[in-house]
Amino acid sequence: MKKIFKITFIFVISLVFINTYASTKTFTRTADKPLVPSGITVDSTNKEAILSTPAVDASEKVYDFAELLSEEEENKLVKKINEYIDNTGYDLVFLTVKDLGKKDATNYMYNFYDYNDFKKNGTLFLVNPTSNGIATYMITAGEEAANLYTQDRIQKTLKHLYPAFKGGDTYKGAEVYVKICAGFYNINRDKNARIDASGNVVKTIPWIEIVIIAFASTFIIMFILIKKNKNTLVTPERVNYLNTNSMVINRDSDMLIDKDISKEFKK
Repeated sequence: MKKIFKITFIFVISLVFINTYASTKTFTRTADKPLVPSGITVDSTNKEAILSTPAVDASEKVYDFAELLSEEEENKLVKKINEYIDNTGYDLVFLTVKDLGKKDATNYMYNFYDYNDFKKNGTLFLVNPTSNGIATYMITAGEEAANLYTQDRIQKTLKHLYPAFKGGDTYKGAEVYVKICAGFYNINRDKNARIDASGNVVKTIPWIEIVIIAFASTFIIMFILIKKNKNTLVTPERVNYLNTNSMVINRDSDMLIDKDISKEFKK
C-alpha cells in the first residue's frame, strides 16, 4: 500500500512540475506535391528551398519547434494573435527553431512565410536558441506591412523584447511582441512613436522639429518687420501747416514715431 502511494505521489509531482509542450504539426512536401500557395510557381530556382521548408497549417500561427512554450502558453498566445489579426487584417506568425544549420535566418523566415499559406501582409518573429545565447529576428511581408513596420520600428521592437527572451520568458516576450505590433498599427504611420517600459507604443513630442520651426518662424517674422520698417524710414512725410498765433508757416517733419516741430515767432 505504501509503495503504491509513493509511486502515485511521484507521478502527481511530475505532472505538476514538468511542462507539456504542444506539438507542431507538419506535412511532407514532395516534388509532385510541394504544398505551396496557389500563387507560387515551383521551378528550378526555388524547388530546393520549398522542399526544405516545413509545411504547416497556416491557421495555427504559433510554431514552437524549439519547445519553448507550454501548451497553455501557446493556446493563450494564439488567442492574442487571432485578436490582432481580426483587428488589423494583417497576419502574425511566431516561430521558434532550435537549429537552423547552415541556413540563413532571414531567408529561412521569408521561405517559411512565403511557402505556407499566410496572408499577403504580415510579420514573422523568430526565436532561435543557440549555444551562444538567444537570437531573435523579425521580418515583414507585403508592401503595407513594410510601410507600417519600418526598419526603425523593427529595431526598436527587437531591442525592447530581447531581455525577455534572454531571460528565458518566451511567452512574455511573444505576448509583448503582439502588443507592440498592435500598438504600431493603432498609432498608424506617425513617425514620432516609441515603446515604453511596459511595451506600449506611445507618441513622442518632436521637440527638435518644434524648435527648428519656431526659430524659422521667428526669423521670417523679424525679416518682414525689419524690411517694412526700413521702407517706412526712407519716405518721411512732411506736412506744412499754419500757426495762427504768429501767422508764420511752419514745417512738421514726421519721421516714423519721432515728431520734430519747429516754430518761428515775430519779434
